[in-house]
Amino acid sequence: MTEHEKMLAGKIYDPFSENMAEERIRAHRLCREYNDTLDTDEAARGAILDELLPARRGQGVHPAGKARRGRLAPVDRRGTVTSSPP
Repeated sequence: MTEHEKMLAGKIYDPFSENMAEERIRAHRLCREYNDTLDTDEAARGAILDELLPARRGQGVHPAGKARRGRLAPVDRRGTVTSSPP
């Protein structure tokens, strides 16, 4: 069983194994690419998310900083947009 299979099965795994490090670097690269795209570039964002999260079933991901009426909306530590500053 690979470290990745152990992780998915909820078993103890070595997060520092060579394969897991490669997966982590790949995920960080894809996250950077996603964050560097415009919200309006839905095709590029969708392709990146399909590679990063194959089971997403059309669901999207929003970065923590969201604009509300031209201003940044307050976000708490969990990344949830709040009605008042944290």
